[in-house]
Amino acid sequence: SDFLKNNYILIWNLIKKGHTIGILNKDDDSDFTWASSVILSAGQKNNYCYTEKKNKNILDKCFKTKSYTIIPTAIIQERPYSEIKKVLQKGALISLETNEKLNNQLQVIINYIKSKGYKIISLEKELQE
Repeated sequence: SDFLKNNYILIWNLIKKGHTIGILNKDDDSDFTWASSVILSAGQKNNYCYTEKKNKNILDKCFKTKSYTIIPTAIIQERPYSEIKKVLQKGALISLETNEKLNNQLQVIINYIKSKGYKIISLEKELQE
């Protein structure tokens, strides 16, 4: 939420350009409800509550704000390309940590995913299916 407070205009502009913004929900994040309302007021149709663990407090906050709860099937951090090769499967929801390694390997990762016959689709499209 600090990022949202400090970058409100950037977030607003991203939503207006059609990007989807979600909130990384931590158990101690008291500003979650406020951040959810800001995102919706910027014109995003749905709220997305991203968490990497099934924690009752987090899941309750997601539910109370009528947010789609997003829990990835795989979290990739250290070695993006080699880790993707291990976890790639139909319907996988893969979370990638943004860092220099990912920046350097992203095009190779995209090419690998496509070479295996998979499509990369947006979260919103996945939720519609």
